[in-house]
Amino acid sequence: MKVLVIGSDRKLFEEGSDVRGRIIEYGSLFEELHIIVFSTTRLQKQRIAPNVWIYPTNSRSRFFYSIDAVHLGKQVCRKARFDRAADIISTQDPFEAGLSGWLLKRASGIPLQMQVHTDFLSPYFGKESALNRIRVRIATFLLPRADGIRVVSERIRQSILPIVGEHRNAIFVLPIFTDTAAFEHASRVSDMRAEFPDGSFVLFMASRLTPEKNIHMAIQALRDPCIREYDICLYIIGEGPQKDMLTQEISAYGLDKRVRIKEWTSAVASYYTSADAFVLTSDYEGYGRTAIEAMAAGVPVIMTNVGVAGELLLHEENGIVIPVRDTKALARAIRELYEDPEKRKRIIKAAHDTIQHLSQTTHAEYLHAYKQSLERCLQ
Repeated sequence: MKVLVIGSDRKLFEEGSDVRGRIIEYGSLFEELHIIVFSTTRLQKQRIAPNVWIYPTNSRSRFFYSIDAVHLGKQVCRKARFDRAADIISTQDPFEAGLSGWLLKRASGIPLQMQVHTDFLSPYFGKESALNRIRVRIATFLLPRADGIRVVSERIRQSILPIVGEHRNAIFVLPIFTDTAAFEHASRVSDMRAEFPDGSFVLFMASRLTPEKNIHMAIQALRDPCIREYDICLYIIGEGPQKDMLTQEISAYGLDKRVRIKEWTSAVASYYTSADAFVLTSDYEGYGRTAIEAMAAGVPVIMTNVGVAGELLLHEENGIVIPVRDTKALARAIRELYEDPEKRKRIIKAAHDTIQHLSQTTHAEYLHAYKQSLERCLQ
């Protein structure tokens, strides 16, 4: 089977990046793997493995991504001699990439799989920008026209059922694979706790600093009267366009001694184990892998009702689930964990049991399911 993937992750062009390594591994499953990447910078086509190629669109602007990907995709399919009975086009989203894939399908007859990694039908997704509202319309049009749909959570599957209608059997749920052992056995780091006064209750977040992650909510919670006077601190690891704004907000609220924002590190696993609790405050998520990582590391999780909440992380059983954008509920949940060590232990124990069940799926089994999700598009 030959596979053509269309996406936007430009880290593929970086030697040693995690996504590059992952794609090379996926390439071992197929005869050939070709990946078209949306880009406006002048990047070069690369052969990153004997049977894996990556192609930049090198578009004049983002408005040309989809059409440039179609032109490039036609060339790739023609030169690689794609067969409509044996080969697949897969898009990493049902938006701009999905549009390119659908146009290629119409031109070539090659079956199309669309991947859905985010909860685009969350009301907060559309509220974020006019572009996202357009994306919702595009996805609503395209998904029923795909031969297969791979989603990362049951939440997304349930949300798109009304859209796909009679094509519901085309949906394949494949959660993001998490190497839970790497987090279960990670060593503690002392420098995180050294940033705060002795005896502080340290909350941890690992996140992109973007609007949908709503880091602002966690910072605001520390100002809530119910925990304001407690020795509760927040340590954030991440990068993103909101870093400067959040840093200014921390200073404006006089929280410089209680909140730290540090650059992303590949050694993030060891930070989980040094925390007293993990917080995820996203407005929407497709999955929420960091919550699973925290559970594996033995840290109680407080998360908004997004992604795996209600599916893998259950309220008052193996974690605490709060409403999206409810800062007071977050403050109350933090106080509960701060004041009740026994509750923390119960949650950690239940989370451990969940992770043990989850870790029964091996990486080899995940790769088999990944390939199977594509093969189903040919049936």
